[in-house]
Amino acid sequence: MIFQTEFLTTKVACPLLAEIHHNTFDTGWSEAEFAKLLAMPGALAQFIHIEKQPVGFCLYLICDKEAEILTLGILPQNRGCSAATFLLEEGFEYLRAQSVNRIFLEVSINNMPALKLYQTTGFAEIGRRSNYYREKTGRADALILQKEL
Repeated sequence: MIFQTEFLTTKVACPLLAEIHHNTFDTGWSEAEFAKLLAMPGALAQFIHIEKQPVGFCLYLICDKEAEILTLGILPQNRGCSAATFLLEEGFEYLRAQSVNRIFLEVSINNMPALKLYQTTGFAEIGRRSNYYREKTGRADALILQKEL
């Protein structure tokens, strides 16, 4: 498979972000929520696609020399083919070019595929937020992860 990525900072991305998010997570974010996020200084959406067919996205917030991954989603039919790894590696290159030297994220302790992805791509745990996520089975802790770029 030949993946390609592109970066957008405009509200044009909101309908596609909302659609992918809805098809990726139990509780999808709306177009309005994505519009609000992309209106923030430093917000950036990264899409991954195969021949212009969406595969997933990553939403970053850049502040000076640090960035945060706000959300990342790969459509279910595209999981298991290294799309998320490719997406992140391309994102890391872009962030380095923007002089970002550290990236953070939060992930549920119950999200094993995401934890494996982040471990594989060099993230390390630096903290924990108790009962941070509301999940089907109750509350779950969030791990705070960091990667030096």
